[in-house]
Amino acid sequence: MPRIPRSHVTWTVLALLPLAAICDGAEKHAGLDLRLSGEVPLAKYGGVPFCVDVDRDADVDILWLQSPGLFHSKVFLKPPYTERITPAERDHFCLTATDAAGHVMWQIGEPWQGERPFVTHSAERALDWVDGDGTLEIVCARRGEILVINAVDGQIERRVNAPADNCQIIVLGKTGPKPTDWTILAKNAESAYAPYEYANPAWFYDPQLRLLKTASYLGAGHAPQAVDLDDDGLDEFLIGFCRVDHELQTVWKFEPVPPEQWSAGEMHVDDLTVPDLSGNPLGPVSAAGPKPLATGTWLDRYPGESPVV
Repeated sequence: MPRIPRSHVTWTVLALLPLAAICDGAEKHAGLDLRLSGEVPLAKYGGVPFCVDVDRDADVDILWLQSPGLFHSKVFLKPPYTERITPAERDHFCLTATDAAGHVMWQIGEPWQGERPFVTHSAERALDWVDGDGTLEIVCARRGEILVINAVDGQIERRVNAPADNCQIIVLGKTGPKPTDWTILAKNAESAYAPYEYANPAWFYDPQLRLLKTASYLGAGHAPQAVDLDDDGLDEFLIGFCRVDHELQTVWKFEPVPPEQWSAGEMHVDDLTVPDLSGNPLGPVSAAGPKPLATGTWLDRYPGESPVV
């Protein structure tokens, strides 16, 4: 069970590149000499970091998330979790925005005050952001809620109770031609309530937090992504062994083993990457297969007991 180490109180920033250097690509900076740029004391707000330009001034800011993540869910109200996680840890939430120097810009909630470090699980996937109307907005899972937060001042603009308290993964996809045409994928990160199997279901919302669809996906796992796979300017969702288009229809589902051999707890997608293979006739390839994402055809695998690499 992971715990944020005590060093979260005084985390060290080893190096912070300018935002342009990060976005331009590694090929332009192959000879870049990374050096210690400074150390920033984080007081008590240190947690899971997300680097994002909160105030749109072209400098990197950091969101620090303290959250129990999936351990807030009643799915974990059983031994050994009830013996190791306190009620205060289950309900804790604090989101802090700082600049690279550690100056606090805004904060939602109160930093953890316990003597021992707080517990967390899957909080690193609980947050995403989008600029659909000229103002950056953060979408975040908090204690069974989905929040839309104004990134400039930290005000909660919209909120909705998720259908279940194990909603923990947040991914945003561009699904229409207008700047405001975004779809929010919110998903269970692991243990499920019946009748759903491991890491299901997934819930899709519009930007106003209206529920569009609830669905289950084979091998849903922990690492869904929103990627424009066919260069039409719109994102598709990769969820487990499934490709879902911008209209939320399943384009293909890859079945790595016969149904009678399937085990969601053992064969789900743990991680997923879509490398840029420009010029490769096979097209983009997923490390969950790997397989061409256009057709869902299996290309190769590493030997092992599980079909997931």
